[in-house]
Amino acid sequence: MGLNYLFAEVITDGSALLVKGGSIKSEYYWWKKEISTYLAVRDLPRKTELPKWVEHHERCLKAIYTRDERLRHLYITATRFLADEPYNKGVRKLYIEYPMMLSQNNGN
Repeated sequence: MGLNYLFAEVITDGSALLVKGGSIKSEYYWWKKEISTYLAVRDLPRKTELPKWVEHHERCLKAIYTRDERLRHLYITATRFLADEPYNKGVRKLYIEYPMMLSQNNGN
């Protein structure tokens, strides 16, 4: 579990569900590149003490806010899917665990 696979779910009837996180990962890296571009454009007028850098700074802050909101939406949607799918299969009790020592076994 991690960035490539967000959730894994096994139901007592033997079916399994794996929620991939590739779309969230690609969205994050796209916004990371976009924000770094905004920062680079902002810093040029800022270093020369031109007042126009404030306008670029506002664009940068808006991009950061948009990134955070889009990622929050994707996480909420994945979590909703994780809860709705077993409910639709008739599962009434859900146990949530974090596999111990998962992040310590492999550095990736």
